[in-house]
Amino acid sequence: TGNGNIYQTFCDMRSGGGGWTLVASVHENHLAGKCTQGDRWSSQQGNRADYPEGDGNWANYATFGSAEGATSDDYKKYPVKYGTGQCWKDNGPPVPVIYDFGDAEKTAKYYSPWSQNEVVGGFVQFRVYNNERAVNALCAG
Repeated sequence: TGNGNIYQTFCDMRSGGGGWTLVASVHENHLAGKCTQGDRWSSQQGNRADYPEGDGNWANYATFGSAEGATSDDYKKYPVKYGTGQCWKDNGPPVPVIYDFGDAEKTAKYYSPWSQNEVVGGFVQFRVYNNERAVNALCAG
């Protein structure tokens, strides 16, 4: 970067004209906490029907434009709002994964037995609604 920071990157030269570099970060400070204080998902308040917009972290536009911005806090492109969609119907776009090693079938086996029949390996999908009408990011890659 211009500030001298070095990041390992993935550069996709095949899709949509090529020359795309993936820059993102995920922040979950307590996996068992489920959206507790300090997380950077949709809300630090938990899954609350009376707080549908969450904290607005999912659409943090301050992260656009630089590798430092995208890796210093969460970057999410698709809006996350409780109760605005339904499971199986209102999910965000699926993007196919191009594997250097392994394949979709092998990757899908790493997911929990209950979720394996609900995902299609080989895709990354954003804004996935669960049966409780809460929104998640799903990488069944």
